[in-house]
Parts: sequence; C-alpha cells; structure tokens
Amino acid sequence: MKNRMNQKLEEITVGTLIVGVDVAKSVQWARFVDYRGVEIGKAISFKNNRQGFENIVARIVSAAAFLGEVGNPLRFQNARQIVNYAGYNLVEDSSGQNKSGTCISKRGRKQLRSVLYQMAFTMVSNNGEMISLYRYLTTRRVNPLKKKQALVVISKKIITVIYSLLKKQAVYDPTLVLGAAMKERMMAA
Repeated sequence: MKNRMNQKLEEITVGTLIVGVDVAKSVQWARFVDYRGVEIGKAISFKNNRQGFENIVARIVSAAAFLGEVGNPLRFQNARQIVNYAGYNLVEDSSGQNKSGTCISKRGRKQLRSVLYQMAFTMVSNNGEMISLYRYLTTRRVNPLKKKQALVVISKKIITVIYSLLKKQAVYDPTLVLGAAMKERMMAA
C-alpha cells in the first residue's frame, strides 16, 4: 500500500492540480493548489450537503474535462486558436448555388464542444454576466440568435475568459467579462 502511495506522489508534476476541501459546519471550501502547494485562484465555497458537493464536483469535472481536451491552453497563441481547435469557427454554409449564411465548422474536437456547451448551459443559469449576455443575444432587435446559437457564443466567450485568466494569471473579475463595447451595445438595446 505504501509503495503505491509513493508512486502516486512521484507522479505529481508541474502540471498537476491538487484539490483540497476544508470541512466546516454548513459551508465547505475547496482550494486549488499547484504541485508546490501554492494556491491557485480563490477558494470556492459550497454548501455542506449532497447538492453542494455535486455542484463543486461538476465544476471541477468541467474544468478537468476542458483541460483534458485542450491540454495546456497556453500552448495556443490566442483564444481564437482554441475556438478553431474546438470547431467553433464560422464558415459559409453553401452547396452549389445555394448560400444560406454561416454555421460553425465542426472541424474540431467534438467532445470539447460538448464540454463547452455544458459549461455554457451552466453559466447561463448561474453567472450574472453570462445571463445578461445570453438575454441580449436572444432578444436583440437586429439579428436575434436562437437559443442554441446563443449558447455557442457563450461557449466561445468561456474559452476567451479561461484563456485570458490563465495568460494574465488573474482571478475572475465579473466586471471585465463583457468589456465596455459590449456593455454599451447591451445598454442601447
């Protein structure tokens, strides 16, 4: 048994993410640390019940699934490359003489698109900025998007946010997610 534990400890590398949970009375905290024990980002609280635990596990699994599909996001030069890698880049939808507009290429990792779609679905129900962006996209006067199209846009936004946070080694700041130009367009609508 000890030999197996030592083997697992030896497998910890620079890219290893360690998740620890502090037990409290009604609220628990998950902290994320790297292989050196340095905390990454802010601790996340969750309720000390089954639903709270399932929520935090879903978050961790989503992040792990994203990283499992993409690998190290910083190996890409920009977020747009990850968008293309996922197959979310727009292409002309045409056949012969017919041109019906644009659609996503789907020339990418299907599983990554699935993970991002699930993340977008969760974000649209829990994150204030993504909720307002989703509402704007589906209700704007000029070219409103269908619900699934809006979720694809949210998925692309998630890629941009993740990439930016990793690149800048910053903590999530809700005020910076939409940007000034998008906030102006949303206010004008």
